[in-house]
Amino acid sequence: MDKVKWEPFEIQKIFKVIDGYYNKKPPMDEKGTIPFLGATEKHNGITGYTTKQTISSWNKVGLQTNNELKSRLFYPTSIAVTNNGSVGNAYLMEHEYTSSHDVTTLKLIDHKLTRELALFLITVLKISGSSFSYARKWRPKRLRKTNILLPIDSLGNPNFEYMEQFIVNNEFKDLSLSLSSSTNDMVDLSSVKWDAITLSDYFSIYSVPPLDANKINHDGEIPYISRSQYNNGLEFYTDVHDNKNLVHVKNPVITIGNETATPFVQNFNFYTGTKVQVLVPKLNLSISTLLFVKSTIFEATKEFSYSFTINKKRLKTLKIMLPINEKNQPDWAFMENYINEISNSRYI
Repeated sequence: MDKVKWEPFEIQKIFKVIDGYYNKKPPMDEKGTIPFLGATEKHNGITGYTTKQTISSWNKVGLQTNNELKSRLFYPTSIAVTNNGSVGNAYLMEHEYTSSHDVTTLKLIDHKLTRELALFLITVLKISGSSFSYARKWRPKRLRKTNILLPIDSLGNPNFEYMEQFIVNNEFKDLSLSLSSSTNDMVDLSSVKWDAITLSDYFSIYSVPPLDANKINHDGEIPYISRSQYNNGLEFYTDVHDNKNLVHVKNPVITIGNETATPFVQNFNFYTGTKVQVLVPKLNLSISTLLFVKSTIFEATKEFSYSFTINKKRLKTLKIMLPINEKNQPDWAFMENYINEISNSRYI
């Protein structure tokens, strides 16, 4: 990182800044699916769950209304920042949510926010937010004009590709780094037993008929995933094509290109280019759990290259190291908790 030039940018020049909504928390529902974010440093900012029906009928001061959801629901794939209470925390939100007015939503302008890019940006946002406190709140007016330092490209623009690739190359590269520098509230990687498991015991591995990128348009809403090792494998968006080419994602999956052998987690329907394998969990695993698995696959596939590819046959016999429980089965709960904890910490 020492060879990269950095420049300050106002947050409002990089993100669309959207104010939070609720002054008074709406009723929570144990069957709710919409996260409610408050000014906390715990649980990725989530203080409860509610429903769209409640959100549409409960205004910011706790009165019954019948207004539209538009101003009360916030974008998926955005960063939520606490501006009061536990000031300066930042979280990646991958699904729609609602929040108190103590949370500000940041939507990246003119660039797709992948998880890897979000982790980089969250870190620099936390650094800038560390100068604020409960007595000196990071309210949206201040936040908009706060500078964050970012790597730049040859034209002086934020180098998002570099930021993303930095995380891809370094995140979980050596898990012992997190262990040696962990704090008391982080999950201890040495507290569990590890063992080698065969990937195909827990994942179905397949590919769909690929689409030729040169023969389809690059303007639409459905992701086109290639063998690229950048940008979560995303090349562009395209419109609707033959259903046989579409990967239907009911629950998160992992993709990996034969030559680059770089795994990514996908959470939406997508098309693929040639030589892209799809790993579908045989159990319903969360995004956080798959991010842990992805990191161990990344470590296990370093021997592969363009001349020695990680094809379907080799993936089926690939062994990866995972934490296991007392039944000698993968400890999925531990993996999920670890990723949630490390995502909320100052370590990336």
